[in-house]
Order: sequence, then structure tokens, then C-alpha cells
Amino acid sequence: MSTADTRLYDPPEEGLAPDDFFVERHEADAMPAAHWHDHLEINWVPKGRIDYLMNGRRVSLLPRRIGVFWAAINHQTISVQEDQMMYCAYIPIGSFLALPIDPEFRASVLAGALVQSGVESPEDGYRLEDMAAGWGGADTVVQQIWREEILLRLRRMSVEPRQSGTLEGADLLKGRRATGVRHVEQMTAFIQDNLADPIDVAIIASQTGLHPTNAQAAFRRVLGMTIAQYLRRQRLSLAMRLLAETDHGISEIAHRAGYSSLTRLYDAFKTHLGRTPRDYRSKMRGH
Repeated sequence: MSTADTRLYDPPEEGLAPDDFFVERHEADAMPAAHWHDHLEINWVPKGRIDYLMNGRRVSLLPRRIGVFWAAINHQTISVQEDQMMYCAYIPIGSFLALPIDPEFRASVLAGALVQSGVESPEDGYRLEDMAAGWGGADTVVQQIWREEILLRLRRMSVEPRQSGTLEGADLLKGRRATGVRHVEQMTAFIQDNLADPIDVAIIASQTGLHPTNAQAAFRRVLGMTIAQYLRRQRLSLAMRLLAETDHGISEIAHRAGYSSLTRLYDAFKTHLGRTPRDYRSKMRGH
């Protein structure tokens, strides 16, 4: 994880790295311009309504409801009904795509919808408030527990009654972009199901029926990274999870995460985390 894990941002997206996963709070206010960042974003406000422009369409988040959207679309807060704090969680898009969740929920989020709980959920506000207040001072183990709690909440949300924000206009995505999202969904699902296998860009692209060059372009356009970069991230994320949650040997973890050798696993950990897999496991377990 990057050093940004323990920072609070004002504005929160400033300097946000793709792998950052954290919770923060800030005063809700209208934004002077639209922006985007490559995360799933969770928002919750205690009172009043928040209005956004997302891809040029007006969307409303109701108070005391957890709202989820893919922040890689252009989005802008345009009005806030009441002065208040806003609680936000930022989840790397790869962590979201790796979740075993309802396909319709995933598709709605990737299509650019603001998806929110169907009923008021004050308990979500209490949890996000606690996390935001304590994130900067929490140790790595506590932060990881909170990350897992947020991901479990998304899984639960995917099977609960929910609604999309009120939209002005027709379908959110049309034509080329809608097709691109569908192709990327096919590729990311295939990657998740086959991480342990020696898959490469050509094999992944073949799931869409597209030429590898066109599949690569669609993937970069939708997710902002190459297929190979996403595959490396997902293998590293799986290895990190297995080290933290299981007692499997490091060789077995390397195999389950699709690394062709222990050396490749160690190189990935040293490059991205600055520590060995053994050191990472010890740190996650508080040793």
C-alpha cells in the first residue's frame, strides 16, 4: 500500500494514487469543476441531499443512505442542501472488481450509475465516521480490518434493496463506451477466475472476440491501465490476501496467485511493497 493510506486529503482526491484505499471526512461543498480518479467511491451524508453531475447528468444522493459510484467517470458536486460533514471511502477499482458480488450491481456501477441503499442506513454513517476519525492514527492491522469491513459492506449492498440516483436523460452509457465496459467486464471476470493459470494478454483479450490491440485499447480507456498492469495488480492483491488470511506456505501462495516462480513473487513484493512476503505476513499479523 502507498504512504497515502495514512493521509487525509483536502480535497480528498488530490494526489490520490490508484492503489490507495482509505476513509476520510470533509466539509460537503459544491466543486468548481468536474474531476475523476480511478477508484470506487462511497459517500454518506447525515442530512440534506447532495446533487452531482456525473457524465453531464444530474444525480442525487439522499441523506443517510450509502451511495456508491465509479469515480473514473467525470463527477462534480454541484449543490449541498445543508452545511455538514461528508464521509467518504476510496476503494481501488481492482479491489471492487475482485469481489464476488451480484453481476447486476457491478454492471450498474461500471456503467456510471450512482447506486445507493434502498433505505436509510444510519449505521453506515456511524462506521464511516469512526473510521475517518481514526484512520490516520490506526496501525496497519486495524486499517486492513476496516478495508475488509468496507468490502463486506459492498457485498451485502449488492444483495440488498437498492436504487440508482435520479437521472436526467436516457441511458448512462451508449455505443462505443457501453460496449467497452462490457468487454472489460468479460476480461476482468476471466482474470479473476484464472489467476492461478499462465494467462497472458492474448488469452485474456480472446474472451472478448476482439483483436488484442483493440481489447487493450478498450481496457485502457475504461480502467486507465493496461491488461498486463491489471493482471499484475490482481495477482499481487491475491497473494497479499492469502498471506494475511491463511497459513499456506509461500510457495503455495505463489502458485495460487499465478506466479511462475518464487522469485517473481518476491520481486513483486519488493517492487510494490518494499518488503518480502514473509515480512508482509508478519506485519499484517502484528508480529
